[in-house]
Amino acid sequence: MILKNYFTLIFIAVFSFSFTANISSQIKPVIIDLGNKEKKNDPTYEEYFEITDCEFEPGAPAMYLLDEQESKVYIDHTKRQYFYSLKRHVKIKILTTEGLEYANLELLSINDKDDKFLNFKAITVNQENGEIVIEKVNKDDIIEEKIKKKSHIKKVVMPKVKVGSIIEYSYEKISPGISFIDDWKYQKEIPVLVSRMIFKNELNSSFAHFNYISTSFRISGNKSIEYSETYDSSLGIREVKNIPSFKKEEFALPVSEYIGKNVHLLSSIRDFTNLKTDTILIDYQDLNKLILEGKYFNYYLHKKNKILSNLNIDKTKDDFDNYEEYVKYIIKEIQNKIDWNEDDFFIPENTPKELLEFKTGNVADLNLLLIAALREAKLRAYPVLCSTRGHARLKNELPSYSDINYLICALELDGKFILLDATAKNLPFGKLPPRILNDKGWLIHKEKYQWIPLQTDDNIGKSTYFLKLKIEDDEIKGDFKTKIEGYSAYHHFEEEEKEGEGNKNDDDEDEEDDDNPLKDWSIEDVEIKKEKIDQPIITSSIISKEIEDEDMIYFNPIIIPPFKENPFTEEERISSIEFPYKTKFSYVLSLEIPEEYEVEEIPEELKISSFDKGIIYTFSAKKMSNKISVTSSFMINKTSHPRGYYPSIKEVFFKMIKKNEEFIILKKK
Repeated sequence: MILKNYFTLIFIAVFSFSFTANISSQIKPVIIDLGNKEKKNDPTYEEYFEITDCEFEPGAPAMYLLDEQESKVYIDHTKRQYFYSLKRHVKIKILTTEGLEYANLELLSINDKDDKFLNFKAITVNQENGEIVIEKVNKDDIIEEKIKKKSHIKKVVMPKVKVGSIIEYSYEKISPGISFIDDWKYQKEIPVLVSRMIFKNELNSSFAHFNYISTSFRISGNKSIEYSETYDSSLGIREVKNIPSFKKEEFALPVSEYIGKNVHLLSSIRDFTNLKTDTILIDYQDLNKLILEGKYFNYYLHKKNKILSNLNIDKTKDDFDNYEEYVKYIIKEIQNKIDWNEDDFFIPENTPKELLEFKTGNVADLNLLLIAALREAKLRAYPVLCSTRGHARLKNELPSYSDINYLICALELDGKFILLDATAKNLPFGKLPPRILNDKGWLIHKEKYQWIPLQTDDNIGKSTYFLKLKIEDDEIKGDFKTKIEGYSAYHHFEEEEKEGEGNKNDDDEDEEDDDNPLKDWSIEDVEIKKEKIDQPIITSSIISKEIEDEDMIYFNPIIIPPFKENPFTEEERISSIEFPYKTKFSYVLSLEIPEEYEVEEIPEELKISSFDKGIIYTFSAKKMSNKISVTSSFMINKTSHPRGYYPSIKEVFFKMIKKNEEFIILKKK
């Protein structure tokens, strides 16, 4: 087990932060504005079956023939309540065997208490001997999967699907309230032939008003799609054709920052009780007010819940040397007694009473409980709304509920804010998980509301490697020591926790063995020192490797590279380059050469940096007496890099990986 943990540690310390986002490809869409005109008839099945490949994106595994979303807001006067209706109609053509996965449908989240899921229909359409054959989905093909305490998703396995099949389904969801209108995202992971949005507002303007936002998406060649809208107060129809899929880019902004979409945000609504029109969401001050007055947060922020006593947190500040140690104790007690269900959302699922009873909740539950506990302890703590790295970035201007999916705690000590997350068990005090190191968050406070930076200069992962090797007895052998710090150490603790909980499968372990940089080396006398999560992990071992050819030794001195493969291979870049935290990689190797060998070849020195020196790589190999000394370093000094810097960043990674593959060649005299 020690050796296995050692492999995991070395692997995680080097390859610890690969985040991807999906970005639009190079095909420019044709945009058609229909205004208030009725939608045109779609092609027949026979016409669809004539399509055997995507004309504007050849080789695509599948494509949306139609992706239609109809949203409607209306009043039920008998119930004196607003409602939101969402209708979806989708047709997908399977073009290759790789596209068969798109026949496994995963539909929207449904609230068990409030939502109504109606009129679900799904069919597989095939053409056999020139005839249209339709296979309907039956009840056995539909699976309901619980995803939250009060909601589920529907999964559907479509019948008799093969290359050439057309998948078609439709449904309607009706929800009380009109605060959350689903975004219309007309760009997908596969190309879309026709995407159509219909928005029906059956409310008089005196009852409700919506802000309408239309975003463009970038394509390669530094082009940008811009478009305008033709709307009246009751109906809007927009249709987009020939839309390319979005492609993966490593270390990119969230998908929502670049794909084309339309958003309807409720800005004001009329109260049925007092007929007063209330502002809902115009700016972040409005958001601040809504959060503070909302019932979801009121349970935690304003009521006396006796959190400390209910959790048996009996120690006080007087039992600790300082406030930091006291807060650590409170966080640890909450983590030991309340489980995170791994659901990210900024609205709690439970009241404090329910959370204390069921002992499990989402991220908002845990962090609001932490805030309530700290306030009971006479400390100043406030909620901070934010978004995970793969979800979105909060905009400076108009806030959108759909952009927010996370909530953390801001503790005010000595005039400074310390950010805390009760779901993070393997990080030093005041450090956030990499998944939420995402630009900034909005601090909720009656008077001190403000933006809070989530990515700071002291967020860094460090990996240091020392190797002292010599050639003797037909093998290369010697000491190997490492020092892993910061976020690099965090990833190791996370992986170790997964192993302890049995969350790794055999495939994960096989993949790690394949990528393990020490897989060809024998390792013994392993020692791992890791006392606390806020201290470095220090390891030592003896490694050895047999020499295959005694007459000519080829030795790659960079046994542990900072990157094994280049994440930047595309000719052009759509997104800016976004790393979650800074990185410092240091590598020192000493190789003792026997007298019977001479140096035939040694890699040349290299020093290269990106345009603004935000990324720097250095390499040096020198022969001194009977030893070769190799030093190498790789540093990411800035987390955010404009896409205009992409060519220089790509060059740094290309030359670094090429250099790390070069050999020292020793020839027997």
